Amino acid sequence: MPGWILKDSSLSPQPTAGKGTSSQSGVSYTYSTADGNVILCTNTAEQTITLPTAASVANTVVTFCDGNGGWSDNATIIIPNGSETIDGGSSLVCDTNKGQASLVSNGTAWFVTAGDYSAYTKASSLTFDGVDDYVDLGDVNSLTGNFSVSAWVRPTSVTGAYQTAVGKRVSAAGACNYELAVDTTSAKFSWYSHNGSSGDYVESSQVLANDTWYHLVVTLAGTTLDMYANGSNVKSAHTLSNAVVANAGSLGFGRAGSYVGEYFPGQILQVATWESTLTSGNVTTLYNSGVPVDPKRVSSGTLTGAWMMGDGPESGKGATVYDVSVNDNNADFKNGTAFSTTVP
Repeated sequence: MPGWILKDSSLSPQPTAGKGTSSQSGVSYTYSTADGNVILCTNTAEQTITLPTAASVANTVVTFCDGNGGWSDNATIIIPNGSETIDGGSSLVCDTNKGQASLVSNGTAWFVTAGDYSAYTKASSLTFDGVDDYVDLGDVNSLTGNFSVSAWVRPTSVTGAYQTAVGKRVSAAGACNYELAVDTTSAKFSWYSHNGSSGDYVESSQVLANDTWYHLVVTLAGTTLDMYANGSNVKSAHTLSNAVVANAGSLGFGRAGSYVGEYFPGQILQVATWESTLTSGNVTTLYNSGVPVDPKRVSSGTLTGAWMMGDGPESGKGATVYDVSVNDNNADFKNGTAFSTTVP
């Protein structure tokens, strides 16, 4: 039976008589097989949609559309039932910037039939040799005030000088907007920022082992810094001596931005940034017990960058890092950076 579900201002579903049903738990929905071809209009908050079992609705098309006309913090996250997939991925994010996505079941899995959307997968990462490999995005994505930076990293040789996975730094002695690095003396997850006159170097309690994946997050609320590793707070409410300021350095992956140094040996799966202070609950959602999820699941309206390192239809192909946030800051590999099938 075709269905039409429209939400009211309280996020309650308003099915028209005879047009299907839904159940609500907060802003999460699970559809019964009786719903058939459902069109969902969303409105003012993020929601998670669980699809019916593909086998129960073979050849059924389900369409989702957002009722808000611009990018905002109310993405619709569509997830398959159980072990099924959407285009081979674990989820699909239907955001208000693009408006609509249609999916069809073939009786085993779900596939996108309309809309410009990519299913979230983690089929590949980027690998860096620690000598000269990096990705340079240019002077983009300066962050100040309240913000957060997240990265999945796997160091392969914690030795020598500092190793920077994500950095927006001008030079060895110059300004640094933000930097997630490994202090190779202690092998600990570290943070660095520098306002051009003085800087803050902060070392967490998390020791990084070789050949091991870690989900690293730094959140800032003014000058209050928290650091997380694999979902746990490893540096709590540290007060920086200086407010973080913007700079004109490049944002780099695999080295410290414009600073030609601190090369990172290993793999990076995903980098994301937000112009907001993520909560510990947000960090838990992103870590997901060690299984990476689409960062647009968390505070999509404040997301300023989301580099998947080969996730989606371009997985393992070409030589470009794609930014799937609204900013579209893409960049090409440098000096031998390559795709890797090593993933969490």
